[in-house]
Amino acid sequence: DVPTIEGDKDTDGQNGEPPSQHNQNQPLSFSGHILCYGDGLTAGATAALEDGGGTIDQVPYGPFLEEALTGVYPRSNARFGNVVDYLGLPGWTAVQMAQRKHHTKFGLATTIERDTNDAIDVVVIQAGTSDLFEEIRNATAIVESIRTLHKVALKSGKVRHTIALEIPDSEYRETHQSPDRVARTVNGKLKEIARDNPNIHHMAFPIPFEQGGE
Repeated sequence: DVPTIEGDKDTDGQNGEPPSQHNQNQPLSFSGHILCYGDGLTAGATAALEDGGGTIDQVPYGPFLEEALTGVYPRSNARFGNVVDYLGLPGWTAVQMAQRKHHTKFGLATTIERDTNDAIDVVVIQAGTSDLFEEIRNATAIVESIRTLHKVALKSGKVRHTIALEIPDSEYRETHQSPDRVARTVNGKLKEIARDNPNIHHMAFPIPFEQGGE
């Protein structure tokens, strides 16, 4: 059986809002290759290790997504060369990702270009969380930066669809009103971006926030 990735199905878990109507319950056809690109959430950055070296413990979701789609957890720890490849950039804002889209090592355009597959079925883009921690937060700049990333992917000639993952809820958002307002605005605009382009699929963050949860 060919695995599928579902678009906007059951995305009403965040903030009690109704799910986006774009591509509601319509699965994306998936024939073999996904790229997950984003910030520390894509990298799976959890907490600093207790070795004093400033390193970050990372548990990326890419390998688990591959296991869910194929039934097999990838044998290699490599970020590339898998059914689900991933590149997470801890600390990078959406604005930085857009500005550095052609970065020789970390840029989205470069990452897609050097992909050895003829086609990438889906690029999952998670961005905007790091922007909330900036001293100056501009929802419009965040949205336009994320829009740029989706355009880069879809104009590459290799990517069929993109998924716009929302900024997830968090303890930081729960206790800071300004970042929370920005996140809500950005998430609402992501739904609009998806409605305007049939190749962009909106999705709420799939893991609900639980106070004190792990």
